[in-house]
Amino acid sequence: MPFERLQRLKCKFKDDEYYKQYKQFMINLLDTGYAEEVPKCDMKNQQAWYIPHFGVRHPTKRDKVRVVFDCAARVNDLSLNDLLRQGPVRCPFEIYTRTTVYACAADIETMYYQVNVPESDREYLRLLWWKDGQIGDGLLVSSDDIDDLIDNSVNVIDLCSKGGFNLTKFNSNSIKALNCLPKEKCSDSVEKFIKNKDVERKTLGLYWSLGKDKISISLNFDEVSRTKRELLAVIGKVYDPLGILAPVVFEGRILLQNLFRNGIGWDCTLSDRNKGYINAWMSRLNRFKLFSIDRCTKKGITSKVESIQCDISCDSSELAYGSVAYLGYKHLDGNRVSQIRENSEDVCWMYVTSKDNPADDATRGRQKSRWFEGPAFLSQNEEVWPVQPQMSKEDFSNLETKKVFRVEVEPKQTDTVDPLMLRLNAIVMLSDYMILSDRIKSVISKVGEVYCSAYWP
Repeated sequence: MPFERLQRLKCKFKDDEYYKQYKQFMINLLDTGYAEEVPKCDMKNQQAWYIPHFGVRHPTKRDKVRVVFDCAARVNDLSLNDLLRQGPVRCPFEIYTRTTVYACAADIETMYYQVNVPESDREYLRLLWWKDGQIGDGLLVSSDDIDDLIDNSVNVIDLCSKGGFNLTKFNSNSIKALNCLPKEKCSDSVEKFIKNKDVERKTLGLYWSLGKDKISISLNFDEVSRTKRELLAVIGKVYDPLGILAPVVFEGRILLQNLFRNGIGWDCTLSDRNKGYINAWMSRLNRFKLFSIDRCTKKGITSKVESIQCDISCDSSELAYGSVAYLGYKHLDGNRVSQIRENSEDVCWMYVTSKDNPADDATRGRQKSRWFEGPAFLSQNEEVWPVQPQMSKEDFSNLETKKVFRVEVEPKQTDTVDPLMLRLNAIVMLSDYMILSDRIKSVISKVGEVYCSAYWP
């Protein structure tokens, strides 16, 4: 299989620039010591695993070829990824910086190549190439104290350097922090930012406006989707780890699901009716090209935050389930905080109708302002919140088992965040949604050590 893939790759080398960049990548891989030639005596090792590779061009950087190693390639229904130990599922790094005033981001140069592979394992990481880009990862540091941010950034540079990881292209919304970092460690755009010019930099897949301290999603879908494959490509290009555009992306996934249900092939030309639906959806998606949100959810808050309240709304439909949460910052004295913790449960369950439930938008593809602003009652005193029906625990259990059809569900964490400015000055929105299918086995919602109210439809 790897040999066949290599022969197909040769056909793409008719593009001279593509071949030139691909070849240079392989030369650099050997010159830097990230790869080594297999000794002749070990060429016929029957247990060796050869990883296929191919080159891709970014839609907006057509002049640069990035070589990708396909560890998901299967032989006898087995891939290298199947045998690797998976790490824990964690929240996106972007979430951790949403509640702090200052943030700093950097790239780790050729991160994955810095990890030394034991000699006994190298036979499973072989690749084929004729004898005769750069991979990286990101780093985010944040703090409410600027001096603390600077100390942490300097320390992490030193710590990563000792492990062979070179941090580069630092960006920050603080000019003071950038001035305290080595100039060679900062990105090219920092000088413009220091001269009071707003600069937008891509950080972990999102665009970060340093001057305005806002984040946005890259959207540029002018092409027309004529096949199921092209529609899937469009959906896959929407990188939205915070779930900001969950309701509108949901529409596209439902359109794709319907094509599967109707048995339409990957490359079959879609009917004019289906193309009309898809183009209308893409038009709605493109309306968010210039949409941005504040990175820091504490924007405008000057006093010390004493406690955080998390209000979560949940909803499910025949097609999907979703949740959206709003974090509110309260300014209370220490005695008051202790009193609340001693006399209230960690989680308080409440009921709201669909009219007041913003999670409804994630499960039905609606695009309403409440998704970004939250339900209106959150901006009011709790005394005027929706009146709760008199229901026992058994009644709530019955609500959960009232299904249109039987499904099994699997563990899924809500791990997306979006900011709002509501009754407690700033709100964070967590959102996650998932198309229901026969493979869904269970659902578990987890809430941290914050005051929480959950709203059921």
